[in-house]
Amino acid sequence: MKEEIPYFLKNPGRIPKWVLGETKKLIRANLSSEYDSYKVNNDTEIEDFINDLDRSLKDKFQVTDGVTGKIGKKDAVNLYRFIREEKPEKVVETGVCNGYSTAVILRALDDNDSGELYSIDLPDFGEDDDRIWDEKGGWVIPSSEEPGWLVNDSLRDRWELILGNSNEKLPQLLSNLSKIDVFIHDSEHSYQTMMLEYCVAWRYLKKDGKLVSDDISSNKAFEQFSSAQDADKKLLGNLGLIEKKETRS
Repeated sequence: MKEEIPYFLKNPGRIPKWVLGETKKLIRANLSSEYDSYKVNNDTEIEDFINDLDRSLKDKFQVTDGVTGKIGKKDAVNLYRFIREEKPEKVVETGVCNGYSTAVILRALDDNDSGELYSIDLPDFGEDDDRIWDEKGGWVIPSSEEPGWLVNDSLRDRWELILGNSNEKLPQLLSNLSKIDVFIHDSEHSYQTMMLEYCVAWRYLKKDGKLVSDDISSNKAFEQFSSAQDADKKLLGNLGLIEKKETRS
């Protein structure tokens, strides 16, 4: 597999179908030390902001327990701190759904007073009383709402939302942007989709750019990709993170 990654980097649309047969294995134990994110001054304020997002989700879905299909509160705080520390100018994420992570990223960019977020989403909407993807185990977008409805209007000036399949939209977007500082995967967590997005995004990451991924234990894509790049695998809470050290694509 490692020998085939360079081919995938140059031909991201030709990842073979056999990758879908990869068995799910937990890889978190194989990762190196946790990313050293610092405590920002308005920690209490950002935790209140994240709590408000959780309350909005619970109220919308009329539940008292947690809503699945999003990162946890601690990971949301870590993601906020990470964006605050990195101060990226161009961030690309795949997967928006209700907009939980998107809102956190945009809040961090707004607090930085710098940077833009480009999001790609292939939305799944609920019908009637449907609230959960049976096959995915996550929560759908309410039929009365749009993707990213959690994002406050005051944070939308730095945001461009692109609807469609990341297989098609991600290469187009990155080609237009030329170079990016941070890529965040949180779309479909199949081996094929994760590997394709990693391969495409890696080509457009700047030197010292960061690739962040949710659900790295879903399959071996993150482990194999980072090993093929000879990049250190780190943890940002439960999120995986690798840094691009070399300028080659």
